[in-house]
Amino acid sequence: MSTARRHALAVLLASALAPLVSRADETPFLSGERLAAAFAGATLIGSNWAEYYAPDGVIVGKVRYLGIVRHFRGRWIARDDRVCFEYERAEYNTCSKFRLLGERMWHFAIDGRPKKDGESRRLPGNRLEEFR
Repeated sequence: MSTARRHALAVLLASALAPLVSRADETPFLSGERLAAAFAGATLIGSNWAEYYAPDGVIVGKVRYLGIVRHFRGRWIARDDRVCFEYERAEYNTCSKFRLLGERMWHFAIDGRPKKDGESRRLPGNRLEEFR
């Protein structure tokens, strides 16, 4: 594909996504029962990872690193306006705030700043097989 064609495609994609991003900025953060319900029994799929959040607080996930897909486990808990995650490797433990718009989940630090790789697709049920 030519450079000009790639640039045109990038501009078209950015303009198509702009309304979605601005609507996500206007969407309130999930909290309470709505936050817990958005995670329990759902799968989030990001650009290089996927996690299934079992209703009992278990996380079963996959991550792609250097072209290899690895499996991992962890735990999640929804508290007030955030979800906290604990993994086998403690350096990945974190808490985040979330906005949900359609099937798109937007991820934020506790202070409200967008997280790196902070967008995922939310699907009902365990859909880890869709991540390759």
